[in-house]
Amino acid sequence: MVAAGPTASLALALGAWLAVRVLDLMPFNASTSFASVATCFTLLTMAGVSAAIELATLIPMQTSGILNDGARLWRLWRGGPVAVRESAIQAIFGSSLSGVRPRDCDPALLNAATALHDDSVFEFMAHSARR
Repeated sequence: MVAAGPTASLALALGAWLAVRVLDLMPFNASTSFASVATCFTLLTMAGVSAAIELATLIPMQTSGILNDGARLWRLWRGGPVAVRESAIQAIFGSSLSGVRPRDCDPALLNAATALHDDSVFEFMAHSARR
């Protein structure tokens, strides 16, 4: 779930670039229509902006206590108790999307989510799931 945002941005950037190549919109000449130029400009802008967003979200950062996708991916990759808790919370959230109430999840999953006490927002989320 954490990698979905950067992956979608990368897919959009590659898709827009591929559309420019497949539609053969470049190079321009004197007989190129305005619609072709506008389409090419739009697709190349979309590709560039999406690639920039993807790169920016992969740089591990924290703003006002909230981690971006890159920081969360880095933390999950390194492992440890914080990564176990975040994985458990993500599993609880994912099961809630299929209609399972968080308090009805596997007790081992709830215990893994609430095992670490560090006064973080993730601890709050884990304890909220128990209610």
